[in-house]
Amino acid sequence: MFMNKKYIFLIAVLSLIFTTVFVWKKINPKNDMLLRDRQRKDDLVIIQKGLAEYYKNNYSYPKSSVGRIVGCGGEACIWGYPWDDGNIRYLEKMPYDPLSSQSYLYSYDEQTKSYTIEACLENLKDRSGIKTDNTRWCKNGLVYKVGSR
Repeated sequence: MFMNKKYIFLIAVLSLIFTTVFVWKKINPKNDMLLRDRQRKDDLVIIQKGLAEYYKNNYSYPKSSVGRIVGCGGEACIWGYPWDDGNIRYLEKMPYDPLSSQSYLYSYDEQTKSYTIEACLENLKDRSGIKTDNTRWCKNGLVYKVGSR
């Protein structure tokens, strides 16, 4: 009977520790912020793969309009929808920012024939982030940027 009480006490303590850790992870907004930034970086890699496929078929990158890729039947593609030009589907679903109040920013440079895609980061301590003056688009002023150059 004495062993049974020790066992029950041990289970209760371990349950309390597990519950505390689980709840802390769930309510910790920094954890969510880091996950969203990770998702943004992964999304830009997916978009780059679509752009590489587009380049392979068209020998150039698509133009940009209002921060979006012009490659959906001559129109600007919408984040969250398929990317196809009527003949080829480049992405089943264009990735979109995890926060509905933000979007990715695509730009094509006519002179250099290159592109950049930017995501606004939430974690201001992210070392891969680059400061931007475009705080109208990215209120935090820190972006993650990838491109063809």
